[in-house]
Amino acid sequence: MSCVGRHRAAAAAGAAGDSATVVQHRLSVASGFVNVLRGALPPSCRLSIATRLCDDASDEAGVLRTSSQANNPNMSENAARLPSFPGLAPEELVELLRRGTLRSIQKNTIVVSEGDETDSVFFILGGRVKVYLGDAEGKEVVVNTQGPGEYFGEMSLEPGGRSASVMALETSRIAVVRMADFRAFLLDHPQFQQELVRKLIRRVRALSRHVRDLALLDVYGRVVRALQELAREEEGRLIVPEKMSQQAIANLVGASREMVSRILKDLRVGGYLGIEDRRIVILRTPPPAW
Repeated sequence: MSCVGRHRAAAAAGAAGDSATVVQHRLSVASGFVNVLRGALPPSCRLSIATRLCDDASDEAGVLRTSSQANNPNMSENAARLPSFPGLAPEELVELLRRGTLRSIQKNTIVVSEGDETDSVFFILGGRVKVYLGDAEGKEVVVNTQGPGEYFGEMSLEPGGRSASVMALETSRIAVVRMADFRAFLLDHPQFQQELVRKLIRRVRALSRHVRDLALLDVYGRVVRALQELAREEEGRLIVPEKMSQQAIANLVGASREMVSRILKDLRVGGYLGIEDRRIVILRTPPPAW
């Protein structure tokens, strides 16, 4: 274990205290952006993470096993409260989740580390996570955020180390299904196979747009494009549903917080953006250039 790894483990253990039982195994998880990101993003954005999760640190930091057996009866009892997953009927979702383990993950806990050799798929039942690239100095490029009804790690169908990390943005509930069980489920559910292919196609298209924006748009253009894509219509207005900090936006568009702050300030002064309950409101279409 590296010195950095020991430091992270010690810090996590101190924070957790006696509130949880340490589970003696490493999280085997995957992000869904491995092969595409390796060849798509420019070198400046293919950052690497120097620190790795330690065996005990992940559990001490908040990843707690809540069901050690796949046939968790609570899955059936709470089926009506489970989020909807595209391509899966409620009874199929319960069948799949019974093959896995339910975990509760605290905010800011790293679920997946870049470089991990893992073989699991993760189904988000509650909360939100971010998929990102980062380095030892703390610089990040956010690839995607995901919430209930979404899953990651399916690209571990093709073996290989993970090229991105996943962190919980808030306390989250995630079902972890081993790849062998996921493969068996796919063989019995061809309709879900098709949905999986469609999801991968959507992901490649989104990554292609992201690479295009990085290469062809300046920071202003990337900020405006990101806000427009994140915004949802509420009562006739376009509102970014998440309460995003300037640093979060900067990580999303691959820019500095200072530059993003100046752009947002000018857009607010110009009457293009507003802030309500810490959420960004697009009042009118921003100009094409800053």
